[in-house]
Amino acid sequence: MKRIRVAIVGVGVMGQTHAHVYHKELSSEVELVGICDTNAEQGQKVATQTQSQFFPKYEDLIGKIDAVNIVVPTFLHHQVALFFLEHRVPILLEKPIASTVKEAEEIVQLAESTQTLLQIGHLERFNPVFTRLKEKNLKPAYIEAYRIAQFTPRVKDVGVVLDLMIHDIDIVLHITRSPIRQIQAVGVNIMGEHEDIANARIEFENGCVATLTASRISMKRERKIRLFGKNFYGILNYDQLTGQIIEKDPVVDGKWLLEHNITGISALNPEVLEVVGKLLKVDNFSLSHEERPLQKQLRSFIQCVRENKTPEVTGRDGLMALQTGVEICNQLERFKRHHLP
Repeated sequence: MKRIRVAIVGVGVMGQTHAHVYHKELSSEVELVGICDTNAEQGQKVATQTQSQFFPKYEDLIGKIDAVNIVVPTFLHHQVALFFLEHRVPILLEKPIASTVKEAEEIVQLAESTQTLLQIGHLERFNPVFTRLKEKNLKPAYIEAYRIAQFTPRVKDVGVVLDLMIHDIDIVLHITRSPIRQIQAVGVNIMGEHEDIANARIEFENGCVATLTASRISMKRERKIRLFGKNFYGILNYDQLTGQIIEKDPVVDGKWLLEHNITGISALNPEVLEVVGKLLKVDNFSLSHEERPLQKQLRSFIQCVRENKTPEVTGRDGLMALQTGVEICNQLERFKRHHLP
């Protein structure tokens, strides 16, 4: 099998990780041809570590690669993505897709008009616990997501909504598949000009409600999502790759429990427990043994390039997530104007 020739443009923290995954985990499928970064010292260092070649200018990669990972700061996404799309080079573009909706629309339109593969780096789509949830095809009525992290000065060009919450925005849009009716949001700046903590409430036309909380000034790291629906409850821990999904047969309700003299799970005898076990399915899972989300994402991208397939996270998906994130940011500004001194 011929290896796909790939380059990484931008080798900050995330770009370095992409490069090392290609070099160490996917070397049988990928030839890491080039590393490009405006910081020549950093770029050369990563190129040496990954036995690749350093390119001071990304323009020099044309003709040498089959695909490119763009992992530059968000404000550069538009410029760099348009260049490679004009040359019909398949792209994995880190999230968010762009700084503005207009820029995102131009990226998506060019990808579609040139029929060039464009995948957006919404990593949680490849998390094995989310894959487990999708397999059950459940329809939630309420979703709550928490994505909190300790402070780092690494991300300076976007606030916490487009930095962290954007992951959960994409997941929620993918699960609900419904137009948005209303968005309410609150948030504050603590460390700089962008919001560092935010909460958003999204109501969808199909009746589902989602509340999303994101913070990058917390004392701990947490990535969790809870889902409630008719006859089911689920909780996923993205970091620990664990979860629990409980599905109840409609016949089981308070009346049914009283009729069977059941006052609690601990009170069940073996015979009754067997009956309830068929009606109350509890799926506790730990998937830490499975391939990590980034490896799955990059492997999926390479497969799409090789087979000319539609990616799991399309440019349109990235555009919708950004549109929603921008509207949340607009609501945050209204909140600040009316409620903060």
